[in-house]
Amino acid sequence: MEEALRTECRLAETGTAADGPTVVTEGQLDRIERYLVDITDALAQVGLKRCSCCGKFFQSADPKALFKGREVVCYRCLSKWWPHRRGQLSTIERDSIEHKLVHWLIREHNADIVRDPAKLGEKADKISMIASCLECNGTGISDGRTCSRCYDGNIWVVTPRDDIPSSASGS
Repeated sequence: MEEALRTECRLAETGTAADGPTVVTEGQLDRIERYLVDITDALAQVGLKRCSCCGKFFQSADPKALFKGREVVCYRCLSKWWPHRRGQLSTIERDSIEHKLVHWLIREHNADIVRDPAKLGEKADKISMIASCLECNGTGISDGRTCSRCYDGNIWVVTPRDDIPSSASGS
């Protein structure tokens, strides 16, 4: 009831009816923007962080929920985010974030490393991404020989499809 009264008072301030178009002034937009920043800051203080892709909030104490690289990205968005993002980075930045991402997927999501791309078909129920080999740094050569841990400098990181943490909003 109290919320309905506040809404009616705000509508009266803008000079519109509840079912009519609302005209928002620049000052009102600035106030709304500040309010949203305050809410986001408050959520961070209670341990929630926002995915930079989907905008959903996740418990920052849950190490499985968010990858914290240069940006904070939820596990669910990684498969779309990383292929796009990696092309925008310098080689040094990409390798650094990619290595951190691979280690995070192994540690937090029980990812498997697949050396041979022909074996990916065996893991059809899994989510995979390609990464530079951690051993030879993507060169395909280790100690003067063909790297035994990758295929032409690449590895495939495969995680279970059902290993997706839920957001703080429950979706």
